[in-house]
Amino acid sequence: MNLQYYELSVKSAYNLEKPFLSLARQLLGEPTLDFLADDEVEKVDTIPVVAVSSGPLVGSHQQTTSSKFV
Repeated sequence: MNLQYYELSVKSAYNLEKPFLSLARQLLGEPTLDFLADDEVEKVDTIPVVAVSSGPLVGSHQQTTSSKFV
């Protein structure tokens, strides 16, 4: 998986959502996925549910466990 680098600050809450949004878009295969602001959530009657496969998300189990730590 090719992950994007983001500058963020937990102290000032700068760009905290960016890495999570990028990861969610990649995992779900939805490049237009966006998070809702708190005031937008209250306006939504129904929140869509996304089904995620129970299969491996990154390669096979053998690939992820075969790496040796040096």
